[in-house]
Amino acid sequence: MIINSQFQTFFERNSLGMAFVNKDEQFIEVNDAMCRLTGYSRDEMLKMNVIDIYSSDNLFIKQSEREQMYRGEIDHVQVERKAVLKNGNFLYVNVHITTVVDELGNFEYELGVFENITERKQAEKQLHDLEIRFESIYQLSPIAIVLCDMDWNIRTANTKACKLFGYTEQELKKMNISEISHPDYIQPNKQIVKQKLLNKEDAFFMEKKYIKKDGSIINGELTANIIYSEQHQPLYTMGMVIDVTQRKQKELELQKSELMYSSLVKNIPGVVYHCIEDDHWTMLYLSQQVEELTGYKAQDFIDNKVSFSNIIIESDYVKLVDAYTNNGKLKLGDTFNEYYRIRHANGSIRWIHEKGQYFDKKGEQWFLYGLMFDITEQKEQENNLLQSQMRFKSVFENNNLPIVIADVDGNIIELNEAFCHLTGYTMQEAIKIKVFEYIHPDSPRTTTEDGNAFVSGKVKALSNLNRIIQTKNGEKRYLNVNLSGVYNEHNELLYDVSIMEDVTEKRIIAQALEQSVAMQRALLNAIPDLVFHVHRDGTYLNAFIPQTMELETRRSKDDIIGKNILELIPNPTGQNLYNFLLSALDSKQVETYEYSAIVNNEELFYESKANAINNNEVIFSTRNITSIKKTAQALEQSVAMQQAILKSLPDLTFHIDANGKYLNAYIPANIPKEIYVSPENITNKSIYELLPKSLADMLLVLIKKTIESREMIICEYELMFNGVSNQYEAHINAINNNEVIFSARNITLIKEIQAKLAAKVKELESKNEELEKYISSNLELENFAYVASHDLREPLRSIIGFSQLLQQKLTKTDNADVIEYLRFITESAQQMNRLINDLLQYSLVNTEHTAKNIRTSFVIEKTILNLRELIHQTKAIVNVGELPDTIIGHEPKISQVFQNLIQNAIKFHQPNIAPIVTISSSETPTHWHFSVADNGIGISSEYFDKIFLLFRRLHTRKNFSGSGLGLAICKKIVEQHHGQIWVESTIGHGTTFHFTIAKDNNLVTQSNHSH
Repeated sequence: MIINSQFQTFFERNSLGMAFVNKDEQFIEVNDAMCRLTGYSRDEMLKMNVIDIYSSDNLFIKQSEREQMYRGEIDHVQVERKAVLKNGNFLYVNVHITTVVDELGNFEYELGVFENITERKQAEKQLHDLEIRFESIYQLSPIAIVLCDMDWNIRTANTKACKLFGYTEQELKKMNISEISHPDYIQPNKQIVKQKLLNKEDAFFMEKKYIKKDGSIINGELTANIIYSEQHQPLYTMGMVIDVTQRKQKELELQKSELMYSSLVKNIPGVVYHCIEDDHWTMLYLSQQVEELTGYKAQDFIDNKVSFSNIIIESDYVKLVDAYTNNGKLKLGDTFNEYYRIRHANGSIRWIHEKGQYFDKKGEQWFLYGLMFDITEQKEQENNLLQSQMRFKSVFENNNLPIVIADVDGNIIELNEAFCHLTGYTMQEAIKIKVFEYIHPDSPRTTTEDGNAFVSGKVKALSNLNRIIQTKNGEKRYLNVNLSGVYNEHNELLYDVSIMEDVTEKRIIAQALEQSVAMQRALLNAIPDLVFHVHRDGTYLNAFIPQTMELETRRSKDDIIGKNILELIPNPTGQNLYNFLLSALDSKQVETYEYSAIVNNEELFYESKANAINNNEVIFSTRNITSIKKTAQALEQSVAMQQAILKSLPDLTFHIDANGKYLNAYIPANIPKEIYVSPENITNKSIYELLPKSLADMLLVLIKKTIESREMIICEYELMFNGVSNQYEAHINAINNNEVIFSARNITLIKEIQAKLAAKVKELESKNEELEKYISSNLELENFAYVASHDLREPLRSIIGFSQLLQQKLTKTDNADVIEYLRFITESAQQMNRLINDLLQYSLVNTEHTAKNIRTSFVIEKTILNLRELIHQTKAIVNVGELPDTIIGHEPKISQVFQNLIQNAIKFHQPNIAPIVTISSSETPTHWHFSVADNGIGISSEYFDKIFLLFRRLHTRKNFSGSGLGLAICKKIVEQHHGQIWVESTIGHGTTFHFTIAKDNNLVTQSNHSH
């Protein structure tokens, strides 16, 4: 596995055991500290599983916790394990496990940090045993023991005390010691304690009376000790009370007292002694605990085989002699409280806390009564605490990382200089600002779930928090924050400690690196080359095969590595390629080599580039350049084809620079030689040498304009050849900032055709006007329309056809006026064609037809279907009322009437108002009556009769299309069906057309035959 060099140093030199394991818990890397911890070598551990070093009574990580860690829901797991060393011994380790993922967030391996906590575990066990022992002594003690604070409030009482005073423990805990003390003894008791406090003494004895719950008085002997804090502040008073009420039971009580004393001596976690203060500290009595304390038996001291003066450390002994000797400093009954060191029988050093009193019972001889306690562990803890405080101070004040300690309200308790340097504030300024006030609004926040877990103590630390803070000058700094909590005995958060790492620069570098890695990865994935690492002897050491070339190579990476070039590539290609690689190795320069090979019966072309890594290894890449080769060949053909096309165009085409110099010329073969000079006589000449100055000036301006605008410019100009004026249309288009393509076409003939067409169009319009006048005055229009519709359509077809052919000949780049004239001719001819079609339709109305029963609803549905596009475009609404089931008539003609009327109703609608058409019917004895009403623009009453005449239009074709024959056709059809048609209308309110159809079939048939 690959480890960052900086982390590698941290990993190898760390004093804590560290190990990387895979998902199957197989060791894949361990540091030296891990080997020292377990006793195994690195090679041995790399063959082992994590389970191999754990005792069988361990609790392993729950699978759910492991899955949570893999999913990133928790960042690490902490467990305590019992480990088995190589030599078979056991030790306890605290293991911090976290996952390592790749850039995509996928699991790679676990990192475990192993901390030896054997001594702590053993110390915890000893402390637990002591607590159990003390609790046993306390509760089982035959002496009433009461613990109260310095205000005399009872904090706890043992079983004997409860029985003695007649209260339960819960009742006593709610009471003051004064409530069970006789009033005569309250003040003296307080005076004694006050005096002991002034003398800084911790033990006293007195006799006093107590009041029991039932009101009875008991006499008690009180032996009390004042309990001080480490700062020697009085905290509690512990009193042991012996009931001496009944004098008759003195001996019995004394015996009980001796028994209680003996029990206490046996069970107390210390040594009880009685000695003479002489040169040898002659022991009169020692409890059996002395053997555990010193390693020597009690009788050895009593027989003076061993003396405390010999086992006390010399420097401490000098201090003790000065304290214990009768030099006038101590008086009878005074207590002493000393700390010193002894050398245990096994050679170890033990710390002793000795407490006792002086008594003079034999003249000048002093006696000592006291207790000795082993406080080695306490001293070690104090020493560890002191060292911890010193380490904390060193780490906190001298740390390069910013550190802040704050309370739960965000008030800063402590901060170091590194934080001031980060934020730009002085120490005095920074400590007055609350922690959350430094947080920038853009900063990510801790999730509610994580925050609640941290405050409640479920999670003691939060690691790798991304935060953004704002410095004094407003600058944003990006931090990686590790947050840990300090909690009280109730698991309530007191303080939080934030250790910050300024990753602003790292973030910038990381982003750049991430982009660079992504680009490299994308480049490697996108590169179309085969890349090989080859030895001088031709052996492939490595290979990179893109997916795009896997089919072509027909070999995988594993098929190539370890093989020789000459094995995989047949001669002579393989030999030539190997010689090429040797050449690159010898030259130490990038060498290029092209070759071809037959793959799948097809000749493919390749380009290889090789570069030497050292004297024996070379990197070479191979790219398939078949498409490039073929593209080059195609490009040659394309260039040749373009040259041929340019030469075959009917236009003169020139390549000109921005200063008007001809760079190239393409002269069509059909241009007379006597008119133009040859291309070789044009190239490298200026337009001023070949064209009149005024024309050259105009063209130069247009050349510069098209280069600036990048838009094609079309212009026309005139040139004289052999006394004949020729008109030209030029198209100028920019190639780049300095070159244009200039094409010129002779449009003299087109101009002449345009003039002739314009004359013909004018003549046609005149004829159309005469024709309309003639048709209007001709009462026998039916015969004329039938004949004219056939005779007039033939020349119109010719005009439309030739106009469309001419339009196809012209392109968008040709003269715009010519195109516009042709469009006008085509539209006019098409309008004339529609007029003739309507005339033909009008003339055909008079043709005979057979009347029959028509289903009215079918006619209306068919009509609406024919007009569906117009209805959709105008969003019209067509309402159909009650209609007769059938009528007698000619279905196509009746459909024509309804279609013309509905179409007009929709066409002549008011702007921005959707047209509404209503069709209804009624009947008379002889006729069916139909009406078509709309909400359109309306018709003035003066035109009611005129609108049914031929070619009568109330609006221009620009506003409303049509020929003016629709209503005339309706009138003719209605009259054929022996009916009438009329109109009712109001300007701006709509129009209603009425028409009737005869019910009698004979009348309809007679009407048709009469025409």
